[in-house]
Amino acid sequence: LVILSPASFNMYFTLSSACFLIAVSFYYGPCVYLKKLVCNKTNLPISLLYLSSTGASLYFTFFSKIGYLYTLGMIAVQGLSVFFFVF
Repeated sequence: LVILSPASFNMYFTLSSACFLIAVSFYYGPCVYLKKLVCNKTNLPISLLYLSSTGASLYFTFFSKIGYLYTLGMIAVQGLSVFFFVF
């Protein structure tokens, strides 16, 4: 699905990542988890990378028509940032 239609894969991947983060934030408490992501100096670059790659991949998916290779690249960056986010 990634090779044939990266836009639809990106939409589902972004939705699943958002659901995962919302679930984890309700486990810790939304305010505590937000402070942990933003105020901690080790988590801030990874959080910014994740948010910027998610925004850029959604932009290349829905609004930009040059999108196939850019969407694949942003999926890779977003997957890498989710990997660092989890571990």
